[in-house]
Amino acid sequence: MVVESHTPPQVDLSSRGAEHGTVELPSPPRDRTTTDPEALNAHIWLGHDPVIQLREWRTDTVHALPPADVAESIIGSEPSASLRIVDPSGLVSRKHARVFRAGSWWKIEDLHSKNGIRQDRKPAERFLLVPGEEIGIGGVTLVAENQALIQLRRYLARVLGWDEESRRVMGAAIQTIRLAANQRRPLVISGDDDLVAVARQIHLRTTVPGAPFVVCGERRESDAAVHVTAIDADPVAAFELAAGGTVCVRAEQLSVEFDRILEAAHEPGVRDQTQLIVCASKTPRWWKVSNPLVVPKLQQRTDDDLQRIVAEYASDAIRELGAAPGSFTEADRDWVVRREASSFADIEVATLRLVACNHAGNPHRAAARLGLSHVALGKWLKHRGLVKWLKRRVSRRSRR
Repeated sequence: MVVESHTPPQVDLSSRGAEHGTVELPSPPRDRTTTDPEALNAHIWLGHDPVIQLREWRTDTVHALPPADVAESIIGSEPSASLRIVDPSGLVSRKHARVFRAGSWWKIEDLHSKNGIRQDRKPAERFLLVPGEEIGIGGVTLVAENQALIQLRRYLARVLGWDEESRRVMGAAIQTIRLAANQRRPLVISGDDDLVAVARQIHLRTTVPGAPFVVCGERRESDAAVHVTAIDADPVAAFELAAGGTVCVRAEQLSVEFDRILEAAHEPGVRDQTQLIVCASKTPRWWKVSNPLVVPKLQQRTDDDLQRIVAEYASDAIRELGAAPGSFTEADRDWVVRREASSFADIEVATLRLVACNHAGNPHRAAARLGLSHVALGKWLKHRGLVKWLKRRVSRRSRR
């Protein structure tokens, strides 16, 4: 087995010190002007949805690409430019570049500007826009985003935070995930949380719907609660089961199995189909393969952040279960913040189960919606003193 000797610098998302340029970006696919978009490896991690907007690096400034009936738009500094870029350095030409349609996708082409355009920091003249790609226009860097990448960014903000400092490291986080996915390198997520829950949410936002997510190793209660497939530490079986999706392992279980995991990940036909994610309580010294994503401690988040985190998980649960919008109240949110906000996994489980109970009206129907036994759900409710609460809520609903 050959392991790459090059070790990119760590992207520490908890230190707030990650700067533009700390992440090694994947090389652009060859002959980008003629390659079929559907065949480009650069799309695999976010499905096959075309780019719809360009976001200025480390900001909330977004430039929407034109609607379907517009074939071309000019990017530049002049006020009449369709996509006007304000560059404090003055390096953006009045008519710097154009974006034009290539089927349902977009390409960008330099218009003989003084400072040119860059594709993932490398000079280029014309190329296809793919999700996550960095486009340099003068002194400004834009990130190409499709709907899937927008959803991934929103989830990562949930994990990292919504403040100015969190925004500084967001780009590095996305590029680290992109590098691992495009080149099928192992992605390491490091922190004190139950990181399998975080890994699964990243998986849901970077793979096609229905792609398998398999945990290789000891099964935990939280795995079952969110429908994670877990098997014994048999890497070959895990990768067979997860073909086209993700294999996730907890680093503390890897002291003996690590080499077997990597060997299985590099089997013919596996590397191009399956992502390996390793979750670690801290960055393993013996791992020299990939940039770890270091997730900040949930306990360091503000009360406002925790309320927003819970509310977003509740929205996910309502959408997943097809529940009514009122299936999660402010009182439910406050209870989860007080009682279940010790980890992202606990928050996800609690919001999903409360939404199911509120929507279904009783534990039996709620358990069926969740794919759990009513005994398991009943124990969870009883342990948290929620049985009487649910009965009172059902009683009030029946009197309406």
